[in-house]
Amino acid sequence: MMIIGWLTGIFFIHRHLPVFGDELHFVETIRNLGANFDLNTMVDYKEVTGPLVFVIYALWGKVVGFEADDLRLLSLIFSTATVWMIYRWYRRLLKGKYAAVGAVLLFLLNPYVWGISFLVYTDIVTLFFIALLAGAVYRERPVLIFLASAAALLCRQYSVFVVIAAGWYIVFAVWRRRLTVQFRSLIALVLGGLPLAILMIYWRGFAPAAGRELWIIPDSRFYHCDYITTYVAFTTVYLLPIILLMYKQLFHGKIILLCLILTGWYLIFPVEPSHVTLAQSQYDTVGIMHRMIVKLTGGSTGETIMLAGFFWCGLVMLTYMIIYDYKRFRSGEWDYGHFLTLTVLSFMLIMPLSYQVWEKYLVMVLPFMIARLVMIGQTYSMNGEDG
Repeated sequence: MMIIGWLTGIFFIHRHLPVFGDELHFVETIRNLGANFDLNTMVDYKEVTGPLVFVIYALWGKVVGFEADDLRLLSLIFSTATVWMIYRWYRRLLKGKYAAVGAVLLFLLNPYVWGISFLVYTDIVTLFFIALLAGAVYRERPVLIFLASAAALLCRQYSVFVVIAAGWYIVFAVWRRRLTVQFRSLIALVLGGLPLAILMIYWRGFAPAAGRELWIIPDSRFYHCDYITTYVAFTTVYLLPIILLMYKQLFHGKIILLCLILTGWYLIFPVEPSHVTLAQSQYDTVGIMHRMIVKLTGGSTGETIMLAGFFWCGLVMLTYMIIYDYKRFRSGEWDYGHFLTLTVLSFMLIMPLSYQVWEKYLVMVLPFMIARLVMIGQTYSMNGEDG
């Protein structure tokens, strides 16, 4: 009922909205592929993301039509399936139905989830396959791991952060136990990367030449350290309810001072938009919440203080997760909780390789962060200690 109510709300809010933002060029690409459904069009187009999303929408368009409202119905179908998968995933990982419901509700509070769940963007299809991959890793299903990893990478190249995390998780699992099943899963992950690798050879880069020429702005930086700042800071904003519930557990001991010292990173690499955003749009912020903060503080000093505070808080949360699972690793434990933490860490380290930074991309990793924090919190409540 929760999911039905949420989707009904999205339907009535978005059904007749005009084409919005990136929908304009995404719908154009889908229509072009629908009109010229051949191999050359599938691998050479004016986008920098993988072709699978556009192929899926083009096939849908051939059946129901290529108007934005027609294509948005497919987004709604994918969002329904994705939210349901995440809920079922939480039911397996978390203790109690209400914990799973609360975790899903927290995820649905993110305003970007509402947008990508109905608009014709590449995100919801990508998240669907990422969630499918997370479930396949949990259930140790090699065939599904292969299909989900290949599909996720062919939707958005940055999905590699989940594949890398799964690879490390399985490598350590092979090292410690269950060699046969886990080794097959590792082979499945490697094979899942081949379709994108072949495409990149054909493209002679990470995306089609036409897309790179249209969207990529020359940038001397190979690795954008300020992107780490952005994603760490805004995890605080989007996970604030969990932080408030776990504040006694998170904010204690030397970790507070350590992260306060590390917050000096913000002074060197503050939150700022990418070169592409500045050059191709009117925005000088990295998303909805950043714009609200700028308006609230008037920018400058107030913005710096608030975002530095969010960055410190996010550092505390992430550092706690990493230390918690490192201690468990040192004690001989290795389980799915480590995969969740590895996924979050991989996201933070991989995303600065991108040409773009945006709060929206956190949607891809928030389900993992929510699950891990709730699992740790439940363990703490049961044991009365940090595990």
